[in-house]
Amino acid sequence: MTRSIGKTLPLQAPVLSALTATAVMVMTAGAAMAQDYRNSVTLYGLVPWVDTEVTGSGGNSAKSSVTPGDIIDALDFSFMVAGESRSGKFSLLYDAIYTDLGEKGTLGGPFAGTAKVDLKMLLASAALGYVLHEENGTLLQGYGGIRVVDIRTDVRLVGGGPVGAEFDARINETWVDPMIGLRGRVEISEKVSLGGFASIGGFGVGSDLSFDVFAGVDYAISDRISAKAGFRYMSFDYDAGNADLDLEIYGPVFGITVKF
Repeated sequence: MTRSIGKTLPLQAPVLSALTATAVMVMTAGAAMAQDYRNSVTLYGLVPWVDTEVTGSGGNSAKSSVTPGDIIDALDFSFMVAGESRSGKFSLLYDAIYTDLGEKGTLGGPFAGTAKVDLKMLLASAALGYVLHEENGTLLQGYGGIRVVDIRTDVRLVGGGPVGAEFDARINETWVDPMIGLRGRVEISEKVSLGGFASIGGFGVGSDLSFDVFAGVDYAISDRISAKAGFRYMSFDYDAGNADLDLEIYGPVFGITVKF
């Protein structure tokens, strides 16, 4: 036993040194990753105009438009959140919107009348982002991912012109759109920055085509909290088989971002 221990003792020192060095490297790398790993969550509100047009197989179309002034009466419930988890040049981006609206509009075509539109909508996006350029407060990031769209739209004719024409179009659809886009940010001062994003998706996989564009300004209240204001526009063109849906949502956005 003494001879065996005597032979292993000279080997233990370099092994311990290597293990110690490895542990230090792992701890250093972990600390560096921890410092580089950043999260942010934004709770925001969209004060929207919502334009809806549903065209049935017979060619009749029902159009409706709700303005911010109608939101108090039309909005039953809404929830909006976005966020980013970033490590190095890579980011996981997510965004979710749920809204429940009941709105009134007009029936297009020769039999003009009044239509009632009920709209329940969930938009949930997830994407992988990659930093293309970042220097002196300027950021350019490309991203690609998917957007899940769940829409329950019921368009019913209330009054249909002199001959009492009736029109009922319902779309209860869920689809997944691939999407690609760019995000950017430019610092104006220590507290103020301009930013935005633009994405395009669908490509006939889910919807025929979709757009999502935002531009706004951020004001840093502290190192971890900032206020956001801007304008967002979303558009979806979807063929449901029995009806075509054209949906536009746009308006000012206000939110609070927390970094951690």
